[in-house]
Amino acid sequence: MVVIRYKLKIYLRAALLIIVLAFTIKDGLPDHSRGGRIHAAAHPYEFNYIAWEVEALWSKARQSMWGYQSYVPDANRKEAILEYIELVGQLLDLEGQLEATYTTPSAANADVLRRQIADLEKRRAELQPIVEPMIESQVSTVLAEQGFGVMGQIVPPVSFQFVETPDVLVVSPREVIRQDFAISLRPLDVDEAAQLEQEVETVSPDDAAYVTGTGGVGIWPAMVIESRYAAYVFEIVAHEWSHHYLFMFPLGMEYLGLPETRIINETTATVFGNAMALLVLDRFYGQEVADGQIWIPDYPTLADFQSPTVQTPITPTADEPLRDPDGPRPTTRGTIINRTRITADYLLALGRVEAAEAYMETRRQWLGMRVLNQAWFAFNGGYQADPGQGGGASVGTTVDVTDPAYPGDPIGPAIHEIAELAPTLGDFLNIMRDVTTRQELIDILLESRARWQ
Repeated sequence: MVVIRYKLKIYLRAALLIIVLAFTIKDGLPDHSRGGRIHAAAHPYEFNYIAWEVEALWSKARQSMWGYQSYVPDANRKEAILEYIELVGQLLDLEGQLEATYTTPSAANADVLRRQIADLEKRRAELQPIVEPMIESQVSTVLAEQGFGVMGQIVPPVSFQFVETPDVLVVSPREVIRQDFAISLRPLDVDEAAQLEQEVETVSPDDAAYVTGTGGVGIWPAMVIESRYAAYVFEIVAHEWSHHYLFMFPLGMEYLGLPETRIINETTATVFGNAMALLVLDRFYGQEVADGQIWIPDYPTLADFQSPTVQTPITPTADEPLRDPDGPRPTTRGTIINRTRITADYLLALGRVEAAEAYMETRRQWLGMRVLNQAWFAFNGGYQADPGQGGGASVGTTVDVTDPAYPGDPIGPAIHEIAELAPTLGDFLNIMRDVTTRQELIDILLESRARWQ
């Protein structure tokens, strides 16, 4: 019996060793699959989330344990937040001026600018650990007023950190607009971004690549980019919190399940974030808004999907409106991008890949954009709260989005309509959290009309 057990142990250990070696040898071999080639090209640029997360969690723990922001009166909290946002604006301006000295060299001016930037950076570093919890508190207060409180607490808690957010490499097949890969990268300069896009398209010729920046990342605590505009700060914080909230429900858990689920998720978060920004400003900064100290964005609404004119016209000169090469009509950047998406989708559906790419290239040159390809539309079209974002919305149509014959993508207008019908943002997010497909979205819209209209 002892001999048998001894042999059994040897056999088991040998089997385990073979398994380990098999996986080790397999992992050590080059991965020549599509995903392997793309990840290999992106690897030198990838963002280290583990290192960032460890530092971020420790930073938030320090704020919670040793911060004194809870003892600051409400009026002083508002002053600190506005001072911080003003500092960010000043730093952006000074950094822009410093960058300009490289094209118009002036050593004296550059030294002065560097000293000014250093002084402002020091003050910003002092304010940041105080201001972040104050912003979290203001957003939490409005969330509670909108029905998200659980026994007086917001679940999950609002938590974020101001950072230089990662870039992202987006990869789409050339024959269809679809986001197949989204790889987080350290922030790249424009030359590195173009180089990586070219490398990906070289190692994977059937794909289109696009590198873009991000305003926020929905890990916990959330990454939030700094802004000179208070509305954008509150918008991004609320947007990323909604991702944390939705993660506990089908719309968040199935984020990567279907392309349409991701689009519904991101559009819901965008509409929610926009609305929250306005509510926070109204709740805490009404006087500053009335005095013109705080700028209010003109966020898209359902009406923008029902009008052929979206966004502010971009003009080559002060009095000459941009004109579409397809016709003599004055138009806007949003309508051009939207029509480009619809036309590209049509050509790709016919299998005319080169024609679609040539069409997008002419629009790219005309609009003065760095990239306008399948990957650009796959990423930006995933945020359909704005009809000019390239999601293929049927702008200007009067056709009901619940009609099966609706000519465009109904996601954007349907979510906007649900948000307008819902009595509170709590009602809106609670009804959206179980929606994962376009058909479910249409069903929920019909239910919302019957319930709230």
